[in-house]
Amino acid sequence: MICVVYDCGREAKYKAAQLCTRHYLRMRRHGSAIGGGTSYGEALSWLAANIPAGTDKCIIWPYGRFADGYGALQVDGRKVRVHRYVCRLVHGNPPSETMDAAHRCGRGHDGCINDRHLYWASRAQNLADRIEHGTANRGQRNGQAKLSEDEARQVLGLKDTGLLQKEVARRFGVSRELVGRIWRRQIWEWL
Repeated sequence: MICVVYDCGREAKYKAAQLCTRHYLRMRRHGSAIGGGTSYGEALSWLAANIPAGTDKCIIWPYGRFADGYGALQVDGRKVRVHRYVCRLVHGNPPSETMDAAHRCGRGHDGCINDRHLYWASRAQNLADRIEHGTANRGQRNGQAKLSEDEARQVLGLKDTGLLQKEVARRFGVSRELVGRIWRRQIWEWL
């Protein structure tokens, strides 16, 4: 199968969309397989047609995104996060500018903008939601983690055995300071 974009000629790797990889990625990123971008009016028109949502399913932003996956939109010459923009449109201004537009569905990083999933939350509430949804970068999801969750449990289990921190650290190939922080529950505190 060949890409449906006129004069492309490449193999359509994405059969359902009938697009080659290049045009499929352009469609995902910009909402248009051929334009290389989209007018901001088009994105705003799409938003007006889909919000408020008539469904409880996630509505995924089909246009540009920030590097972290959240939808991006140009409004009054500024690039804004679409979920925050939608939350402001539907629920009014946040009680304070430090409030986050949080997702009940846990799929903000996938570009969900369903107004039924959005609400104003404090940073602490939003972080608690991320932990509940399993999207927080804690434990072994953290890119700087030196231990897996199982290893951290083992380190914690060796606390009252009489072994020294440096002995446990040597056994797991980590620093004595890391073992001490685990034993004092400064990190991996939920184990």
